[in-house]
Amino acid sequence: RKYQGLGYLKFGTNAAAAARDTVLVSSAGTYKLVTRYSSAAGSVSTVDLHVNGTKVATPTFAKTATDSDWTMNTQLVTLAAGKNVVMYKANAAGANGLILDNFVLTADVLVPASAPKVKLTMPLPAGNYSTGTAVVVDVIASDADGNVSHIDFYDGATLIHSEWSAPYTWEWTDATVGTHVLKAVATDNDGNTAQDSVTITVKSGTVSIAASASRERVVHQIYDLQGNRIGEVSTEDDLGLQMAVSRMAGRPGIYLARQATRQGTVTRKVEVGLR
Repeated sequence: RKYQGLGYLKFGTNAAAAARDTVLVSSAGTYKLVTRYSSAAGSVSTVDLHVNGTKVATPTFAKTATDSDWTMNTQLVTLAAGKNVVMYKANAAGANGLILDNFVLTADVLVPASAPKVKLTMPLPAGNYSTGTAVVVDVIASDADGNVSHIDFYDGATLIHSEWSAPYTWEWTDATVGTHVLKAVATDNDGNTAQDSVTITVKSGTVSIAASASRERVVHQIYDLQGNRIGEVSTEDDLGLQMAVSRMAGRPGIYLARQATRQGTVTRKVEVGLR
């Protein structure tokens, strides 16, 4: 809604100068207050903005070319439902005169930027790994009112990796023996963040993921990057695994093959038709 008197108001330079109006809003919240003004003599920073008797800001009204060249000053104000008194009040004598024309108050409550959403789909919670085995890390992230800027990955409080574009998938190859809290922190274009974490255990030793010399068949559970199980394959070597996943998936992409071993579950990344 626009609140405007006839003509304009010379606020002047007096230390006791003040100008106020009463506005009525239906909902409490944060509103945008846009004030149209001019100040040809120079910038003005000796005027406080009060809402319902409380000082909320000291705006700087920048110099304008002439008193006929109007410009805008924007402030965010918190209003209560019902009547509110908005007042500009001098806090000292000003060196330059300020002329106020009107102010515009948005009728709708401003909606704050929402935080992104993030989900660690790999590794699975309570997963067990062995040193020398790559831990496949995969994240799904989205932002309802913008875009995801990047994902930071932490081992506890230590930053170990960042991904700046989807798909947010990488292999952690140097995890040390012990329990690790792997945390993914998504940051969106507004600077808002969200996080998800899983705890995994890395044990000493080497897990063999290749078929033995006798070419035993190895069973893998196949998942897509969203964590959906596609099916199960039994193969003798890496080539057979890739071909089986390609037939099962039916389309290019990155898939995860999980194999159960004595030392724990081993997860491998299988690329289908991406080369």
